[in-house]
Amino acid sequence: MACLAVNIADGAVSEVARFSDDHWIDIVAGVPAWVGEHLVMILDDETSRRFTVDGTPVTAEDQQITGVVSVRDDHVIATVATKPSERSIARIDLNGTMTPLFDSA
Repeated sequence: MACLAVNIADGAVSEVARFSDDHWIDIVAGVPAWVGEHLVMILDDETSRRFTVDGTPVTAEDQQITGVVSVRDDHVIATVATKPSERSIARIDLNGTMTPLFDSA
């Protein structure tokens, strides 16, 4: 999957990131998105689905990011699972700091 950026001044298109997997890439609604000058995504690695900033995972491996509710100027609001039967809504800052906003447990 390629992420493209368009320069609104001249219409030039450039590739800013490319992600691949031998089997499947899940597209998560709300991302990719720009948070300031940073490209944020939700990507799967070997053990989990993680929030990434400019291609670098910033959330812990035990936190499965299951969806994006909102993208703001300096953070995202996302749904998070630490257990298959539980979901929470949390604010995730660009450095990976997670602040729970609502917990289903």
